[in-house]
Amino acid sequence: MKESLNKTDWPIKFKMIVHMTSGFIYMSVLQLQLATILKKNAVKDYVKLSFGIAHLIYYYAVLFFPSIIMEMISEQINILKTDIANRVITCTDERRRANLRQLLRYFREKPLKYCIFRAIPVDSRLPLHYVSLAVTYLVCLMQLTHLLED
Repeated sequence: MKESLNKTDWPIKFKMIVHMTSGFIYMSVLQLQLATILKKNAVKDYVKLSFGIAHLIYYYAVLFFPSIIMEMISEQINILKTDIANRVITCTDERRRANLRQLLRYFREKPLKYCIFRAIPVDSRLPLHYVSLAVTYLVCLMQLTHLLED
């Protein structure tokens, strides 16, 4: 089973990194367009503005869905660890208590982590880092727009 997971893991990670990179470029351009619409106070473009905001929210939601799933799984594992710790305390059978302690030790030594190519951790911090990077690039692009307008 571990071999089949390793075979399917690489294409999933590759797809995620390609989606994140292409999505970042697309969302940066979309954010720049929305910022220029807001900067011009173009009231007639409210349809384009609302469509752009909805599109941006959709892309961010799709992009961060794996992070949300990983956090939900992590929370369930924490609940499971608490339940196992309670069972260790109340267990009367020594053999079963030793097995439960071994399971707790396993959870402590091998925490749930998922990284894309050992560089990008997929957890609750991913959306914050991604949005931070996107805002930084948006500010840079907005400062350079006067070069594009000339």
